[in-house]
Amino acid sequence: MSKRIRGNKIQYTIKNKKFLKKPIYLTFDIDQEDEGDDYYSRLKKLVAVGIVPEEYSSSDQPEIISEIFISYKKYENIKPEDVALLNTCDKQFGQLQSKLIDYNWVETWVHELKVVRKLAPGTIRKYVGALARCFDWAYKKSYVVANPFRMLKKGYSTYTSYEKKLTGGGKEDESRERRLESGEEEKVRTILSGEKVEGRQRPIVAKHQAAVEFLFVLALESAMRLREMFTLYDGQFDLKSKTVFLEKTKNGSKRQVPLTSVAIQAYKNYKKSVKKQTGGMEGYNIDKILFPFWNGVLTKKELDKTSNKLSKKYTSIFEAADMGDFNFHDLRHEATSRLFEKTTLSEFKIAKITGHSNMKTLARYANLRGSNLADELW
Repeated sequence: MSKRIRGNKIQYTIKNKKFLKKPIYLTFDIDQEDEGDDYYSRLKKLVAVGIVPEEYSSSDQPEIISEIFISYKKYENIKPEDVALLNTCDKQFGQLQSKLIDYNWVETWVHELKVVRKLAPGTIRKYVGALARCFDWAYKKSYVVANPFRMLKKGYSTYTSYEKKLTGGGKEDESRERRLESGEEEKVRTILSGEKVEGRQRPIVAKHQAAVEFLFVLALESAMRLREMFTLYDGQFDLKSKTVFLEKTKNGSKRQVPLTSVAIQAYKNYKKSVKKQTGGMEGYNIDKILFPFWNGVLTKKELDKTSNKLSKKYTSIFEAADMGDFNFHDLRHEATSRLFEKTTLSEFKIAKITGHSNMKTLARYANLRGSNLADELW
């Protein structure tokens, strides 16, 4: 027990780095020792589980959800897509006290997303994911005592028979069909070339311009994932066999990705920029890591940090090209769809290129344009 007797007073101290920003000091008269011991013991047990009486809570602790959102959105590793989702949530329940967000509240909220807003399961999972990541951060900061969004049962986003009855059938996941529309690729390439966008004083891409441009082309020509690309080493490219060898992928398996003539030329142009120290590549050495965005450390923290940084970078580029609803992962969708449209490769062979282990998942990327299919009809 942290207890000291000072003259005719007894002082108790409660410390808890997880839930208290500063220690709690209690003072009792010497003739109130039994009462002081009892109060200290009960208060310490409450603090240990994150229950801090209002009179002992720090004044700068967020009391409402909106305050947590504001602080979290300043976090450098926040996913760009989470910001918009949290802004929507802020409008809906931002003024609620954070202590009211428990499991029962979350379960009721998810139910309302289905029967009132009639959202698709995939959209519900996006909202829950964004809030779960926010509350993970808030928990580490001791702003909340638990993360109820992580307590939801498996299948929480699927409509129950009762919810289907209430909504006239419910909703099922819809595959994302965002493709590059006419003129959009050209707009992006113009921005990547360093030209100024109307309404801006300077070009959007300045630092590592050549790398930003090459990564865009490589994604569009190879259907590789963002993380598979920015972790590449120069030695993984084999121009003789026109392939790039991936040692580690999302599915944990190795694969060889064939390169188009466009991808090969973009690779050569990029190497020239690095060698000549042009295109924003001044001071960069390509001998180790192909792209300058990543520091080479294979930890989840560093990989997530780089992914988020690049996602934000390309989001700003797509927005400047008037493609506000387009994200970097849509390039993988576009590239895979083009493999179906421009080649006679079987689904099995395309899966070998893209790294899809589930043919059903691959089908989500194969949303062929109606106009292209119409050309094949009699």
